Amino acid sequence: MKRLNGAIALAVVLCLSGGSSSAAEIILTANVLRVHPLADGSIVLMMTADSSSCTNTSTPYKHYHVKVGQNNVTTDGLRAIQATAMTAFSTGYRLAVYFDDGTTFCYVNRVLLKE
Repeated sequence: MKRLNGAIALAVVLCLSGGSSSAAEIILTANVLRVHPLADGSIVLMMTADSSSCTNTSTPYKHYHVKVGQNNVTTDGLRAIQATAMTAFSTGYRLAVYFDDGTTFCYVNRVLLKE
């Protein structure tokens, strides 16, 4: 019985500590307006439409940041996102941007190229 209670307590702790914030993953699909590389190696995406869930105050277009270490992005992930965004920009295909609304940086986790 003690073992079962310990397992239940552990499961409750894991469930309660599973998320570091109450942010939601939001999807924005639009054409890419700009891909802006920054000196720290991160990039900023600007889209032809904006999501009201992204709370940054950049104008005229909101900035969707892609940075290693933010929203589970790795170095290879950043490169893949940048290449996909550049492909969308050059072909005119729409890009679905999956971002976290937990900060004003609207950190991107992944993207999907759409016709």
